[in-house]
Amino acid sequence: MKHILFSIIFGALCTLIFINYISPPRKNKKSELNEAIIKLTKQCIHFINISVNDINPLTAMLKANYAIAYYWAINDIIDSEKLGNMLDSDLNKLGKYVTTVKDKANNNLILWINNNKNSNTNINYN
Repeated sequence: MKHILFSIIFGALCTLIFINYISPPRKNKKSELNEAIIKLTKQCIHFINISVNDINPLTAMLKANYAIAYYWAINDIIDSEKLGNMLDSDLNKLGKYVTTVKDKANNNLILWINNNKNSNTNINYN
């Protein structure tokens, strides 16, 4: 009976030690949050650049929508002062630029649709 109890305790100890050595070290929550914010900001800027440089107004609008969604995610997670300290940028300036790009993409899409409606193309808008 003593041998069985000893082997169970020894096995549990060996398992815990093995798991601690095999599992990667955990990062603290603050560094994970900082990494997530940096990734979201990079994605936002990436989609803004794609939207500005896109020739097709439909895909430019789609990319502008992606960019504004990333901006809203950043805005929900962090305030502008903390982001300014992290990235040396202002969240309000980024927000103004994203909304400007989205408005321009929206206007270009409306103009494109109106121009195609006036031509004799077989595009169904219903």
